[in-house]
Amino acid sequence: MEREAEEGLNFMKKFLEIASYTALAFTAFGLCACSSDDKDKHTGGATEETQIAIEDKTIAGVSEKGPFVKGSAVRLYELNVDNLGQTGRAFTGKIASDRGDFRFTHLNLESQYVLLEANGFYRNEVSGKNSVASISLNALVDVSDRETANINLLTHLAYERMQHLVDDGSSVAEAKKQAEQEILKAFRVADESIEGFEGLSIFESGKGNAALLAISILMQGDLSEAGFSERLADFAYDIEDDGVWDDSVTATKVADWASARSEGDYYASIRKNMEDWELSDTIPEFEKSVDKFWWENYGLGDCDKKTEGELRDNKNSLSELAHATFRCKDGRWLKKIYDDWKAYTDSVDRGVSTISYRNAGDTIKASFDIGKKIGYDYAGLGYWLNERGEPEDYSDCEVIKYSYKGNGHKFVAGSPLGGEDGDYYIYITDSDEWKTVYIPWDYLQYECWGRVCGEETIEGVNGQVTNFTWHFEKTGSIEITGIGCIDRKGYLEAEKLEEPCESGEMKIAAASERMVLCTDKVWKPARCGDEGTEGKILGNQICLGSSWYEKDCDKYLESAGDLPAGYCCTEGKWTNATLAEDEKGFICPEK
Repeated sequence: MEREAEEGLNFMKKFLEIASYTALAFTAFGLCACSSDDKDKHTGGATEETQIAIEDKTIAGVSEKGPFVKGSAVRLYELNVDNLGQTGRAFTGKIASDRGDFRFTHLNLESQYVLLEANGFYRNEVSGKNSVASISLNALVDVSDRETANINLLTHLAYERMQHLVDDGSSVAEAKKQAEQEILKAFRVADESIEGFEGLSIFESGKGNAALLAISILMQGDLSEAGFSERLADFAYDIEDDGVWDDSVTATKVADWASARSEGDYYASIRKNMEDWELSDTIPEFEKSVDKFWWENYGLGDCDKKTEGELRDNKNSLSELAHATFRCKDGRWLKKIYDDWKAYTDSVDRGVSTISYRNAGDTIKASFDIGKKIGYDYAGLGYWLNERGEPEDYSDCEVIKYSYKGNGHKFVAGSPLGGEDGDYYIYITDSDEWKTVYIPWDYLQYECWGRVCGEETIEGVNGQVTNFTWHFEKTGSIEITGIGCIDRKGYLEAEKLEEPCESGEMKIAAASERMVLCTDKVWKPARCGDEGTEGKILGNQICLGSSWYEKDCDKYLESAGDLPAGYCCTEGKWTNATLAEDEKGFICPEK
């Protein structure tokens, strides 16, 4: 690789440097000549470093988040031994393959410490796709005794902390060892045998490599490149001074993300993403380290033979699943609700519908064949919140959340307030892709199909909940996972809504794709026909009465022919008709 920037020193400065190095050599036998006035030295009482010149050295490695793509830039900066500041000498190269390989050859350096930096696009192990924006990762390396050095997420996270410790007086080796253990501790990895982050790779076996991949997955989550880079910067800033990750809000968000994705086949999909790249036959066992992080964040502890069958509550009050109960089963903590699923069909009404289901980790997979015998044929799945069937207080649950893929369904929240024959429900549409549903309690409607009905209002229902049910009326299948709660702020972020809002404004919420109306500066669910919806326009549709029509009434008439009762079409716009004197019809203006 070519040298991009050579030293720009004049003859006199070079002469003084040589004299300095010579003086240092004379004191190496036992005398220490130190000066607090040296321009580049810190004043923190550091351990004096021995400067080692590097001659004709080759340094090779890989740049990994996932791997940086071919053509990405790699730079090597020479650092001084006193405070790890850059000397002004830098070398530039490029990633040689999609494996992330780079190589610097014939290096002649005055110091053994270098800063490696990779900048470019990378393969995202969570999505399986190439990033759409570039990121930068760093690694601080002592190249005196090594020919290989990798750039990865852990080397990047440790860099600022190492620099701070050196400024405070630690040797580079001491700072490196301490910073590495502090990073691992932040992610609940307790293993002092893991050291030398620059020697780790996401495509090699071993505990350290598994920890690297797990932490890379945890920090990436579903973030964009900008969000990911911001998270890395915030983490580095947080631990720089004291080595402790104090940002409990972000740590909890990461834990909630991991908890939801520990369910079903999500880990397997990440592993498949990496296998499909065909870059290596080896992918470390990252799954345990990912699980360990959210288990500890929730205060659950280990799930092993000693705790098999135990029930424990999530003690993290910041979590979306705060106070949820988990059961230790086969070495994994599973949300207790997944043990309590029950199926039902219309057989009690002499129907012939069938349903089968299985628990695939923390994902429920069901298929059903809805018969055509009784006219209101059905099948369903649900679970009760406790074995006694008694109502539980869900007042702390501001918004119900779950993810599904498959058939549309009627989601029902069971409560004694609804009576024996009443339901509080909402209809959810089909989805061929995984979709997350957010259901504030006031989204639910009330329906009573029998004689023993209850309260039609939804107020107070979240304080007395007995069960949740998924009700199907069409043959098909479904997968359900990630059931829990989310706070109002998280719901608004997911739906891309802002409060306070402008009263009277109507829009379609982004995630649920449902209509919402701003009432008293707060978003509330709405249906055409509700108070305040008359004449509201969404896209090319207008709400009239309790139905949606083409906003341009002339276009509507071209296809429909007849006007809806009570409305006129005047110069392409909908207007109200006048009730006839006999009150048997409506009168429109001649136009």
